Amino acid sequence: MVGSSLSFSQFALVLISHYVVFAHILGCILIAIGVLTRFAALIQIPILLGAVILVNNPGEIMKPYTIWLVSLLVLLLLIYFLIAGNGRLSLNWEEKTKNKT
Repeated sequence: MVGSSLSFSQFALVLISHYVVFAHILGCILIAIGVLTRFAALIQIPILLGAVILVNNPGEIMKPYTIWLVSLLVLLLLIYFLIAGNGRLSLNWEEKTKNKT
């Protein structure tokens, strides 16, 4: 989709696609176990910004359950995790609370 909407060289498209795969796999694992949550959110935000900007067909934005709305929701959740950080169920919650006392 990126190749059809923007003019990049083949090497740049390969780099972008590898970055997307690596960031999603690493970010998903880190957010799921609750380690380096802010870093994981930070490496995934550029991908979701691209999805929100590039994956918006004008006729389908207002339809229910569109890809654009899902991408926007995930982007907002990543921004929340970037600000809030880890929660109580994260692996390093005890370490975080020990440092405060």
